[in-house]
Amino acid sequence: MLPRRLVDHDPNHACDQQSDNDLWSYTSRLNLTVQLRATRLPQQGGILLHGTASDRYFDQYRLDYASLAAPTIWHPVQPASDQIVLDDALATWVPPQAGTYVVRLTASDLAGNRRQQTVNVSWLETASIADLYRTPTLFSPNGDGIRDDVALHYRVMAPLHLAFDVYDASNDRDPFTLTPGS
Repeated sequence: MLPRRLVDHDPNHACDQQSDNDLWSYTSRLNLTVQLRATRLPQQGGILLHGTASDRYFDQYRLDYASLAAPTIWHPVQPASDQIVLDDALATWVPPQAGTYVVRLTASDLAGNRRQQTVNVSWLETASIADLYRTPTLFSPNGDGIRDDVALHYRVMAPLHLAFDVYDASNDRDPFTLTPGS
């Protein structure tokens, strides 16, 4: 629920409704705030998880999912992140198989407070790969020794051939070395 406050009447204010008081609603993102929305991405496939995870003394947020068939078994969508997100993309997620899922956003602050929000997602397709994410989220393969490496994590659900391309901020293909992991 958003805090509400009455302010003095200002007849010159654009929001004046010819009443004795203007009614304003506001929320502070200085207190632990968690908001989550899920939107299907028809062009690229997958589900865009979009929202907010913030606090003045922010610690981290996590995105997890569980199947309604096994609602107590949670799987990470991606590793926890210590980056504040304000009304922006948290992740793009491809469920591992057709079904109905609960996606949970959990955020915590440095004092140990936690908040979470869940959304239900239905998925009708069978994916070839699932649980795809990269670590670290931000990387800079420019050879300066700082965040030059990135690891792609995924689960293969069906036989396929995979190719990965990395593009820089100018949308130019960036050459890189792919080292298969376990």
